[in-house]
Amino acid sequence: LSAPVIKLQPQTQTVYSGQSVVLSVSAISYPFPSFQWMKEGVNISGASDSVYTIDSCQVSDSGTYSIEVSNSQGSVISDSIKLYINMLYTVTYDGNGNTSGNTPTDTNSYEESQTVTVLGNVGSLVNGDSTFVGWNTQADGGGTGYAQDTTFSIEASNITLYVVWAITVSDSAEEFVLDSIMTGLKIV
Repeated sequence: LSAPVIKLQPQTQTVYSGQSVVLSVSAISYPFPSFQWMKEGVNISGASDSVYTIDSCQVSDSGTYSIEVSNSQGSVISDSIKLYINMLYTVTYDGNGNTSGNTPTDTNSYEESQTVTVLGNVGSLVNGDSTFVGWNTQADGGGTGYAQDTTFSIEASNITLYVVWAITVSDSAEEFVLDSIMTGLKIV
């Protein structure tokens, strides 16, 4: 008979949000030990095996973890380890009233401060007689505008880029040029 002895301590890990993580411990004892994982010193319900898996990590999973290994002869608590969750961000494109075509899809995930290259009108978006002229961070055009192939550093959030449409307006034989930031339309 012997109290548990931890042979392989759990390890600090860093993963991205949405990824899986596996925490594990290796211990020997007789009789066979029971296991209880803890986060911030509080038992995690259902985490009673030598391996603890989090299938899709979220920021709320960040913290300090340890495990208690016990049997009838005694118990031991592992070293405390840290689980760090790094966020990944996405760029979504919105047709902003398009009547046909497909919005581009950026399948990348970005870390904070990573460079994003803005896509063009690769899905042949159409909105009546309007012409695609670029993208804006706000549907009403009041945000930051981007042309195809320009770059920006992503901040700590997901971002949606909305189409900015240009339309031609004429009254009699004269053309009026109006740059309307408030409506998201660039009228030429």
